[in-house]
Amino acid sequence: FFSTFITSGMRFLLNQQICPVLYHAGTVLLNSLLDTVPVRSSVDDLVGIDYSLLKDPVVSNGNLDMEFRGAFFPLKEDNWSLPNRAVEPQLEDDERMVYVAFSEFFFDSAMESYFQAGALQLTLVGDKVPSDLDMLLRATYFGSIVLLSPTVINSPLKLKLEATSPPRCTIKPSGTTISIT
Repeated sequence: FFSTFITSGMRFLLNQQICPVLYHAGTVLLNSLLDTVPVRSSVDDLVGIDYSLLKDPVVSNGNLDMEFRGAFFPLKEDNWSLPNRAVEPQLEDDERMVYVAFSEFFFDSAMESYFQAGALQLTLVGDKVPSDLDMLLRATYFGSIVLLSPTVINSPLKLKLEATSPPRCTIKPSGTTISIT
């Protein structure tokens, strides 16, 4: 009886007082270590990425759960942010050591950043325009212009392609779609 009383008392003391203190100390130590890690860096000359933690890491017996922001931003606009309208990814399994989940927000922020930085445009001039496309454009779209002024038939062609709005990503179980206008 006495040993059961002592064992249950020690278990209660561990669960109610010592474990929360150790958990808090571990979280504080982990956060202080994570504070030394740079969380923003440039990807290229146009875009950077912010992979800061959104909340404190959650530690359990089976895993360590860390939720990162994972947002891209144009380097010209350091305080830029995109509202997160994406559904948070849900993991169904928990048997593996590492799981990585990306939401639509991750891809949307990258595409929005490149759009804001002006990277989603392309200009082709002269020999850079594929010959079959050059012939198709001259024969179909510019046919009436050539009839009016035959001297323009050998003029170099300039083709400019650009997105008029930021592309959007949709992730579904059936696949991923990127819409560009």
